[in-house]
Formats: sequence, structure tokens, C-alpha cells
Amino acid sequence: MNRTFNIYNFTSVSKCFCELKEHMESKGEKLSYSSLAAIANLGSRTKMKKILKGEMQMPKHSLTKLARYFSLDCHQVKYLETIRLLNLQTEPEAIICLHEKAMELKTKHDATYNQHKLSNLQVKLLKKWYYLPLLSYFKLESSSCDPAAIRNAFHGKITIEQITEAIDVLLELNLISINTDGELKTINDSVTLLDGIPRALIKKFHHDMIEKAKETIYNVPVDKRYLISTSLNIDESDLDLIQTKINSFFLGLEKEFSNKQGKLIHQMNLQLFNICKS
Repeated sequence: MNRTFNIYNFTSVSKCFCELKEHMESKGEKLSYSSLAAIANLGSRTKMKKILKGEMQMPKHSLTKLARYFSLDCHQVKYLETIRLLNLQTEPEAIICLHEKAMELKTKHDATYNQHKLSNLQVKLLKKWYYLPLLSYFKLESSSCDPAAIRNAFHGKITIEQITEAIDVLLELNLISINTDGELKTINDSVTLLDGIPRALIKKFHHDMIEKAKETIYNVPVDKRYLISTSLNIDESDLDLIQTKINSFFLGLEKEFSNKQGKLIHQMNLQLFNICKS
């Protein structure tokens, strides 16, 4: 294996083996999906193709057999298996534990790695779906510090216990403070989460938010929500541009309409995904 091919740069097992395949092919070795499926003991070229495209999860036994074929060492195999488990996990505590394990392996065995540890801020803010909405709530001039009033403001979707817990976390992270009048207010106007957050934790956060969005379809009057959907016929080469425009749209809305005098907090979730490929 070429020493310049760094296994520890990958956060996806599928992506890693896909690029390993391309790397070997660039050196003249022919690797079909059928031959890789036989090596991985999958019995199907279709399964192998879907795994390398990220459409199916790779079984542990297949990872082990492919790692042996590509001459990966025991530390690289352990790192990839940790990443595989990390991307299967949905519980925040387990995600953080596996992420820390992966970072330990990366730090110890990747000489090129510039160590970057997640701050408590980055990790804890995504552990529960209601932390960030509550942080937005305390930006409002009309916000209350009474858990019962906060529960009512959130239509009973958050319990008093959850509110109390979230306030403790936000105080601990120094994102809110108690002023001289005993009110809870945010310290900064905005919070930025930097690179390095485990993808599985982000997935869990978005999953929880989309579940909340699904509930509103039947439980919130039409005049209190807005729902729109469209199917786009696009060129694959335009995907990056579309994502850039979506990001600009989100930032533009926030800049134009977000204000402390507001009385409402609205959540907007937007997901662009493929449903057909000709």
C-alpha cells in the first residue's frame, strides 16, 4: 500500500474502500465489484457496489476481509471498525465515546494529524434537540426564566425537567448568564459549531428536528406553519452550487428577519436528497 494513502483521513468506511479501489486501479490493478464481493464474502456484486456508494452498511466480516486484501495494519483496521460502529450508533453518549476512541487512534497512529479535540460546547449542544431552540429563546427580550412559562411557550413539547437540565448545560457552557434582575440572557448573539463534530451526532440532531417537523403536519394549523416540496431534475455537476445557494438562502433569512424583539421562534429544516437516478 502506498504510504501517502492515509486511512485516518476517512470518516466513512464506504468512502475509504471506494478510494482504495480507485487508488489500486490507478496503479494498473483491475478490481471489479464482483471480485471485491468475492473477497468480502458478500456473494453479490450489487451489494458491493451499494456498500461502496454508501447506500448499504458494510458488515464487520467484509471490512476485515477487505482490510486484509488491501494490506491494512491492525491499527488501521481498528480505526475503520470504530468508524463503522460510530456511523451505526444513534445514542449521543455512545457516539461521543466512539468518536473519542477514533480520535485516540488517529492521534496515536497518524503522524500527519494536527490534534483537534471537540470542545464541550460543540458536543453538548447537539446531544438534545431542545438545547439550541432554548438558546434562541433566551435571546428574546420577552423571554422568561420560569420553567413553567418556558414549557408553555414551547407548547408543552419540553418538560420542566428538560428545561431545568438545559438551563444548567447552557450556564455551564457560558452561553447564558443570570443578570442583576435574575433574568436568563444569552452572552453572545450567535454560536458557531466548528468542524470535528461526529457525523452520527449531527444525524441524530437532524433526525430529532425532522421528527418534530413531521408532528406539525397534523398538529399545527395550516396558517401557523408553511410546507413546500418540489422534485428537481438536475445535473450532478450542479449539486455543489445548489447546496451553496441553499446555505446562502438560510443565512440571508437569519440576517434579515432574526431579531431580539421577536415573539416567535420558528424552526426550518431543509433536506435535499436523491430519489431517482436514470
